[in-house]
Amino acid sequence: MKTDIYFAMNEEETAAPSFPTYLSVTPGIWMDGKTYWVRDSSEKMIPEESISIHVRESSLHSKTRIHDVFIKNHGNRSRDIKVLFIHYYPKITKEVLSFVSPAEQSIFHIKNERIFLVNGQCQDRTSEQMTVQPLWNIHTDLIWQSAENGVLKYQPMAKGMAGSIFSLRSKVGVNKICKASAWMVFGNNKNELLQLNQYVKNTLAFPPKR
Repeated sequence: MKTDIYFAMNEEETAAPSFPTYLSVTPGIWMDGKTYWVRDSSEKMIPEESISIHVRESSLHSKTRIHDVFIKNHGNRSRDIKVLFIHYYPKITKEVLSFVSPAEQSIFHIKNERIFLVNGQCQDRTSEQMTVQPLWNIHTDLIWQSAENGVLKYQPMAKGMAGSIFSLRSKVGVNKICKASAWMVFGNNKNELLQLNQYVKNTLAFPPKR
């Protein structure tokens, strides 16, 4: 069953600037029951795991934001990992509705007339798990149903201060690099978002030749 999105505009919101407050993004990885977040930085070294992470932000369109995460395995054995992405509205407000849409295999964040769609992929794999958690759970072990097995606690919807999380399963070989991408697109109606989502997905799958 497809998800229908409705919103209402009042005079104050109609007069608001057309450029929205973007969602904040925090990437991270899970491996062997441990979680490592990349906060307030574009790089992170994890010496005990022989893993390094580099984050790059870009855009394909004025209504898109993309975060590419490159995970390099400096160790002497292959590693099974899950790449995690958190998205949340950075300002304190009760007027944000966040929910998982299985039909579109995406996550939506709605702030009045502004709608954000969140999605991602890793090595041609789409999101393995998607959930919405209260913001005070984010960056803690409370997001997990089983941290040992990398199973997120599932909650499909929340209103107010909440963050969405999705995971992408991957394997990183010895001295190899794994790339995972998350993107947000925003607009005022669902059809526009779905078109932008497909545009980003197709462009990442078949990047233009230089």
